[in-house]
Amino acid sequence: MADLVVRDLHKTLGQAHVLRGVSMAAERGRIVALLGPSGCGKTTVLRSLAGLERPERGRIEIGGQVAFDATDGTWVPPEKRGIGFVFQSYALWPHRTVFENVAFGLRLRGAGKADIEARVGRTLQQLGLAHLRERYPDQLSGGQQQRVAICRALVYEPSVLLLDEPLSNLDAKLREEARFWIRQLILELGICAVIVTHDQGEALSVADRVLLMRSGVVVQDGSPGELYEEPADLYVAEFLGTNVLFHGTLGADGTIEGPDWRLPGTPREPLAPGQAVVGVLRAERVGLSDEPGEGRLAAEVEACLYLGDHWEYRLAHHSLKLRARGSARVAQGSRLWLSLPRAHLWLFADPARKDALRPAA
Repeated sequence: MADLVVRDLHKTLGQAHVLRGVSMAAERGRIVALLGPSGCGKTTVLRSLAGLERPERGRIEIGGQVAFDATDGTWVPPEKRGIGFVFQSYALWPHRTVFENVAFGLRLRGAGKADIEARVGRTLQQLGLAHLRERYPDQLSGGQQQRVAICRALVYEPSVLLLDEPLSNLDAKLREEARFWIRQLILELGICAVIVTHDQGEALSVADRVLLMRSGVVVQDGSPGELYEEPADLYVAEFLGTNVLFHGTLGADGTIEGPDWRLPGTPREPLAPGQAVVGVLRAERVGLSDEPGEGRLAAEVEACLYLGDHWEYRLAHHSLKLRARGSARVAQGSRLWLSLPRAHLWLFADPARKDALRPAA
């Protein structure tokens, strides 16, 4: 049984329809990521789960109990929903110690001194912060402040943990470490977690399921692998990964054609010959060779960029611009031969040129 069930949420802010029928479910010991660009509605979903926003339509169940139902007016206030919320800014009291920050909500709920000491002490120990209990937030690193914020959310022993962009204030190295320990923590505690992020790497590495949103709608819901390898449409394909894009028209045999190039591809939706299409190919799928061969495309190296763990090549084949990755520097002006696997060159209708249709060659 799911610990969190959301059905057909609708929310308007002024004239904007921010949520348009969002549904989802999450289970104990699993992490669901709400992924999407700014303004897509993902934070509004999280705030609706927490009781900080009130949708006009829909239903929310948390831990088997109805927290919101627009049909009968059910509304459970935030403090009674059994949720823990980690804000993007961490929202720590600067004049209170680590212990006092974590204990504050328990005191507001009238918990006894002994109970507070035991629960706060246990939670700090779990997250490796027991030795910092008397420090103030300005005496902590960004990663330590993040852990205090999570401690404060977990001390209530919530049914559902909500995290709003929890890694956005950390530098790149700390983010990598935090992704690992947040996932391990949630698995070990066996709680249900929903994380909001605009960072695809964060969503793919942390979550068991990803809901990719656009304009208040869930465009695709699935495992990280499903979204990355089996995108439902052009938006999903473009949003994830580092991609090479091809703009052309569909040939009669499933190829994509430009003014001076032609490549075999795989249509991912119903398409008609002569229709304007976009081809999407993950950059890591581009094969490289120093020699020509069957099915290989000759390309000139226009630039070679060093990105630490790999080199990125910017290439040109006539008017076609491409990107590829490699492990060594290649001189500008050099020639490489590229393998572009047909199965991974996905073809979609081009929304910018819906009326561009010509007879197939």
